[in-house]
Amino acid sequence: MKQLFTLTLLLFSVQFCFSQLLQLSKFERNFMREYDPQSYSYYQFGKGIENGGKQIAANLSNQLDQYQTLISSDDPSAILSDFESKMANINSLQDSYIEQANRFAFNAGRQIGTSLKNKNYEQTIAGIIGFADQMSAQKAAKQKLEEQKRRLEQQKIKKLSEIYWKKQRFRQAKRKEYLNRAAYASNEKEEQYNLAFANYVVCVSNCKKPTKPLNTDIENTFIDKDVQLRGIANRKYAFYRKTGHQEFRKAAISFAAAAANEKATAENFFLMGKYYLSENPILGLSTLLTAQGLDPNYNKNELNALIKKGTKETEREIKEALKNNDVKYLNAFLSAGLDKII
Repeated sequence: MKQLFTLTLLLFSVQFCFSQLLQLSKFERNFMREYDPQSYSYYQFGKGIENGGKQIAANLSNQLDQYQTLISSDDPSAILSDFESKMANINSLQDSYIEQANRFAFNAGRQIGTSLKNKNYEQTIAGIIGFADQMSAQKAAKQKLEEQKRRLEQQKIKKLSEIYWKKQRFRQAKRKEYLNRAAYASNEKEEQYNLAFANYVVCVSNCKKPTKPLNTDIENTFIDKDVQLRGIANRKYAFYRKTGHQEFRKAAISFAAAAANEKATAENFFLMGKYYLSENPILGLSTLLTAQGLDPNYNKNELNALIKKGTKETEREIKEALKNNDVKYLNAFLSAGLDKII
């Protein structure tokens, strides 16, 4: 008890002195070694313990630097493999570090205990201060290890997310491409093949690649071409109404226009105007008026209703164009001759 009391008094009285002692300059160390060898031996003892702990921490820190960044790759399995490899190495470093730190603490404690047993209180205090001074380096190394794990986890998530969204963008772009091909395919089997492929490119499980149909584009000479084109336009528009795919609405207008270009009948211009009306009221209305001019009695009730609808929509757009001084729209309106009607 008396020894412990004496040690406590000495610890409080010389702690500051030894703490400063362990931070001596080279000149001061040489001076002490020459003129106060006993104090220098205490310095060496405490500094040896401090440096031993700091070296273990520095070794861990330097080895961790090898595992800072995951590889760059578009292959998720390569990213995961690299992540798992680096984490395994870090865990191995952690196990080795814990073993070394425990061994160091045990040996340092034994050395300090021996000094205390021999009543060498000054050396004991120097050892305790040296051990305390290296603790901050040990703590920083452990923090770096945990931070390294956290950063690798974040990198893994980020890289996998980037790969996922890159693939998603590619798949959606390919899907749009095949939807467009399907929309403008005149042959129904070719249309169905491209639709199946549009679904295939975004499929993620149990995906069977569609089989391309044999060439079946045999010209039908028994049915007028404009009738065939009109039938295709109706099929495209029906699919648009069912699915909402805008590609098919535009394709329906295109095939209806091709039918009207093939043969200028009221039926063909009516269909084109009907489909055009929602996209471009001016073109839709002018086309419907052309159909009416070709045959005033063709589908009279529906045609008049569509012309009335187109007139109202065009009036609304004209007011907006006048309000916004949209000269380009007004010129298109005048060029179509609609000013004579509206």
